[in-house]
Amino acid sequence: MRYKVHYEPLYDHESIGILQNILNGKSIKDEMVEVYEARGGRHKSTLLPFFSQSIALEKHVKKNLTLGLPGYETTGPTLAAFLFKPRGTDKTCFAKAIFLHNTQLSHGINNHAMAILESIYDWEETATEEGTDHTPPMEPTKFFEKLDAFDLSDEDKLEAIRLYHHFDAYLQYQAALLAHVKALIVDALPGFPINATMDMIADRLAKDGKGFLQDALNIALDDAHQYIFYPGIYKTNTLSAMGSEAYADITMVFGLHIFDLVKTLDRLENTGEKAEAFLKCLADSTKVGMLKLLKDGPMYGSQLAEKLNCTGANISHHMSAMLSLGIVHLEKENNRVYLHLDKEAIGHLFDDAKGLFL
Repeated sequence: MRYKVHYEPLYDHESIGILQNILNGKSIKDEMVEVYEARGGRHKSTLLPFFSQSIALEKHVKKNLTLGLPGYETTGPTLAAFLFKPRGTDKTCFAKAIFLHNTQLSHGINNHAMAILESIYDWEETATEEGTDHTPPMEPTKFFEKLDAFDLSDEDKLEAIRLYHHFDAYLQYQAALLAHVKALIVDALPGFPINATMDMIADRLAKDGKGFLQDALNIALDDAHQYIFYPGIYKTNTLSAMGSEAYADITMVFGLHIFDLVKTLDRLENTGEKAEAFLKCLADSTKVGMLKLLKDGPMYGSQLAEKLNCTGANISHHMSAMLSLGIVHLEKENNRVYLHLDKEAIGHLFDDAKGLFL
């Protein structure tokens, strides 16, 4: 597998994501809510640390954002509203058409008409039947024919035509706006674990790139492409992939916390039933009595039975349930089997139990 790992964020991509939320009254908090609501409203307190840096970054940009940039004092807000307005039920916007155009330019493709069409249709699935024929500028008649073939509202088509005819003006304003937001992002970057995350990715890719991504995120890679990896500093919980059949490179933006978040959510999902069993354990007076006694030090079965005034068989029954939860473990000493309390395991189960309700 061919790949490159970058330690500097893809600033235009990050800036577009932040602006799209801010200019449409959205927030990265909305995505956090979606994550924990998808799991029945659980684990909010556990998820918050994975989003806290993104929330702070968004606040910093929002507080210092200026749409009326030099030369665009009166027109800037209108231009920004057009570029970042969401289209229909889709989550894309025309700012991404310009981003795609710039990406294609870096591969020697100068065709803003095709970039507009691709962003409207599906900007991850570029020209198919035309192959490389779309590299030269597209004739206006062909642009309108293809636009008309899409299942779009009349408003969407008119806005696409507007972008087509005034592309250079929007291109220049977007460049100025994204440069402004980049400067705000750079101000807020200290503290982001970029180097540590990308070092980990580079190390794991070098050892087993395909296996690492397949196991960690269930991503299958194709040897036909070269993969370019960037750190994601705004949507730190997601992975974005951008590419085209028109060129061999696939850009992948890894959220800085995506691996830890996936691992944590998997653990929480797998331990949900265990947390419920732990709460049932705490509802049983004999089990609670055993745990209190073991807090002061290890004991063997007959000692616990004597202290709790119950039979050895009863102690064995309760011990089996606590062993399965991992809150006690056995150690043999001088021909006796002692029960030891695992305080760290109990702490984890209390956290998991809180996740059922908070």
